[in-house]
Amino acid sequence: MEPNSPFILLLLVRFEKQAPNKAKLKEEIDHLKRVLLKHNCPVVFCHNDMLCKNIVYNKSKGRSYSMKYYFTFLVHKVADC
Repeated sequence: MEPNSPFILLLLVRFEKQAPNKAKLKEEIDHLKRVLLKHNCPVVFCHNDMLCKNIVYNKSKGRSYSMKYYFTFLVHKVADC
């Protein structure tokens, strides 16, 4: 696809309208830092996709297991509630 094609130009215009600018992103990050630090929220290894279909329950052992770990990474603990 050509860099100046109408489709690419349309995508760039849409992105510029919808994406926040650097100042807005910095403001949101600073706000999150203040909130999370105030609540002493640690960074932990999280699953990040805890849907019912990603949880298996073994009735005979009385245990639950999570599946599909491809979204796992370090995030603030509240992200995986």
